[in-house]
Amino acid sequence: MKKRLLRLCVITLASIVVSVLSTAILMHFMFGNIPRAGLIIAALVPILAGLPITFFIDSQRRKLNVALADLKEAHGQLETLNGELEKQARFDFMTGFLNRRYFVQAVNEQCERTDKGAILCIDVDNFKQINDSFGHLVGDEALKMIAETISSATPQDALLARMGGEEFSVFLQPTDLKTARSVAECIRTAVEAMTFKPREGVTHDLSVSIGLAFTSSAHDFQALFGQADLHMYAAKQQGKNRVILPDNDDLEQVA
Repeated sequence: MKKRLLRLCVITLASIVVSVLSTAILMHFMFGNIPRAGLIIAALVPILAGLPITFFIDSQRRKLNVALADLKEAHGQLETLNGELEKQARFDFMTGFLNRRYFVQAVNEQCERTDKGAILCIDVDNFKQINDSFGHLVGDEALKMIAETISSATPQDALLARMGGEEFSVFLQPTDLKTARSVAECIRTAVEAMTFKPREGVTHDLSVSIGLAFTSSAHDFQALFGQADLHMYAAKQQGKNRVILPDNDDLEQVA
C-alpha cells in the first residue's frame, strides 16, 4: 500500500511540474508575463484530474496483474491435466504398463527398424478361479503383483503392456533366442515363486503360460503377436506354466 501511494504521489508531482512549466512557457510567449493565477490553475489541474485518473490506471494495472497471475496458474493446471490425460490414454491405470493401443503402435515402429526383436505373449493360468473364488478386487491385486514381477524380470528397455484382462505382453529389442528364452523363463519362474495370499491364512499358487515369436519371421504386430499367441495357447494345452518357442525353422532364423 505504501509503495502504491508513493508511486501515485511521484506521478502526480511529475504531472504538476510538467503542467506548471508548460503553462509558464506558453504564457511567456503569448502574453510576455506569467500570471500567478495561471500557475495555480496549472498546478491544480493535475491534482484534481490527474490524481483520480492515475489512481484508476494504477487500479486497473493491479487488476490486470492479478488476472495475468490467475491465467498463468490456470495454464499450468491445464498443462498438468493434459499430461495426466495423455498418461491415461497411453498407460493401463492398474499396472502402469502401456495399454494395447500404444503397445501395438510402438511394436509396429520397432518392427520397421529391426528384425532382431521378440515378443512374449503372457497369460495368467486359471485366473478365472481367483475371481470366482475370492472376488474381482483380489483378482486385481494378483494382476498388480504379477505385473510388478514381470517388470522386475525384464530389461529396463523392454516394452511392457497389459493387453487386457489377465494377458500381458513384452517386446524385447534387440535380442536373440538365448536372451528372449532366458527372459521368458525368468518371468515364469518368478511368478511361480510368488506368495499370493487372497485372504488371511490362504495361499494360492500363481503361474503363467508364455508364447514367443520373433520379428525375423513376422514384420508387423498383427503377424508377430498372432504367432506368439498361438504358442501361448500351445503352452496352455501342454499343461500350463511353461514357455513355448517357435518351431525349429523359425528358430534357425533367430539363432
